[in-house]
Amino acid sequence: MRVEESEPTREAPREAPREQPPHTPTVEPDPIEQYLYMGKCFKMSREDCPQKDRCKLVVGTTATALFCCDIDSAYLKETFGQNSHVPPAGIDGFHRWIYRQDYCMTELDVSQAMFRRLASMAFTDGSIDKIIGQFPKYSAVACLNISNNNLTSAKLQPSKQRPFAYLFNLTVLDASANNLTEFPLSLVHSNRKISVDLSGNNYLPCKHFQKAMETNNVSLVTFLNYNDTNCALDLSFNWFKDVAVDCSYRNLTEMPTNLPPNTVQLNVSYNNITSLQPVSDDPTYDHLRRLILDHNDIPNILELEGTKFLLCQGMGSVVDLVESQVCHTPRDWTDYIYYIIGLEVLILVLLVSKVSYDYWVFKTAGYLPWPANKMPRLPCDWLFQIATWISYQKGWVALHQMR
Repeated sequence: MRVEESEPTREAPREAPREQPPHTPTVEPDPIEQYLYMGKCFKMSREDCPQKDRCKLVVGTTATALFCCDIDSAYLKETFGQNSHVPPAGIDGFHRWIYRQDYCMTELDVSQAMFRRLASMAFTDGSIDKIIGQFPKYSAVACLNISNNNLTSAKLQPSKQRPFAYLFNLTVLDASANNLTEFPLSLVHSNRKISVDLSGNNYLPCKHFQKAMETNNVSLVTFLNYNDTNCALDLSFNWFKDVAVDCSYRNLTEMPTNLPPNTVQLNVSYNNITSLQPVSDDPTYDHLRRLILDHNDIPNILELEGTKFLLCQGMGSVVDLVESQVCHTPRDWTDYIYYIIGLEVLILVLLVSKVSYDYWVFKTAGYLPWPANKMPRLPCDWLFQIATWISYQKGWVALHQMR
């Protein structure tokens, strides 16, 4: 039996300790609140843009924002369309902030479901040819920024569609630096408080601003950057249609007729006019507000009776006066004549009633009640007594002769 020598056991070489990578502190995401404008509108500067045709997420504690630059409509459909790999429904209230340079967005479809959960939405610094679709019902968009997009009123508010009909939560609208020619009333249709920035739109008519303030309570609409907001005044404004006619020193003997439309002032001084009848008869005098008749041969102004040209000092036109404002008669004793007549009628009724009562008592009881039995004798009572005595004597004499 052969025993083979066993080779000595070799120890495995020990591995050198691995070097630990240096500890790097965890970078906390920037709070998204620092990018919020007015507490609702997300806004970042151009320097923070990602690479071309790229978007980046800005993660916050309460919401997430999506920030994109230099994209076009094709990229928007591919990335955020129905077959998109970006799940907007899983992001609570994210915001899409888009910058475009040298790109043209042929159309912006706002009917996509991803817009339903947006709290703030901005498409700025680009060119939008057309807005199609309609925001989904119950959209949560509170801030809409569509500034500097070369937008016109036809693009913003198409006649056949109402893209912004369901933006009931909208409180901030930035449509500055565009080419709008009509006030976007469809975006300011609710009674909620809303802040609007329309600066940089130099062709918005002033009457549209007035209509917007009449439609909504003026305290509910706040205009941002109002110092840089201009409106265009229509040259055909009614004030400039007013006409003043000067017919002075024309040797006229009667008032002119057939005045130009919208005549508000007529000067016929230094003439030989004797009658003012056309002022009340001619319908072309209806808009007249000032009539100058100095140095004429007018004997009276009876023709002006019933017109607005007769004024009462401090009370306006005579034709509009109320009688109680100008007719005040002094009170005298005749104002109380009706009270005196009423008192006399009452005394007469009481006297007749008393005499009737006394007569009834005398016929039934044989005596006169008080105060009839206490009344003193009057001088005229002697006449009745003498007549009674004479009648008594005649009757006594006749009776004695019969005996």
